[in-house]
Amino acid sequence: MKELLFSIGPKDFKWDFFKTSGPGGQNKNKRDTACRCTHIASGAIGIGSEEREQGKNRRLAFERCVNSEKFKAWHKLECARVLVDKNERRKIEREIDAELSRRENLLVEIKDKDGRWTELRENDDI
Repeated sequence: MKELLFSIGPKDFKWDFFKTSGPGGQNKNKRDTACRCTHIASGAIGIGSEEREQGKNRRLAFERCVNSEKFKAWHKLECARVLVDKNERRKIEREIDAELSRRENLLVEIKDKDGRWTELRENDDI
């Protein structure tokens, strides 16, 4: 069974748009069609400027960013960190469950006829 460890969304990236030169004519020279995608946490950068359309360059920049060695290294470390945290949390939860299941670690109190809280003993009627 696969489990989602964490997710990355648009808020995790910084987008910059700028003009570029080269083949593509006036559209490429006068409009902000080139794109730089920066993953904030890892510092990985991808740039797309070959296409005449900003959307295509945006896609190229994103793909280059997430396929960079810097992003892959960050991703690997982040997965390891999350898995260690989850495994440690599960270990602690198992220890707590084991302690709580022991009868001597459980205190049950009831109100007596005078309205005071007293410990419930095994031979008491409820």
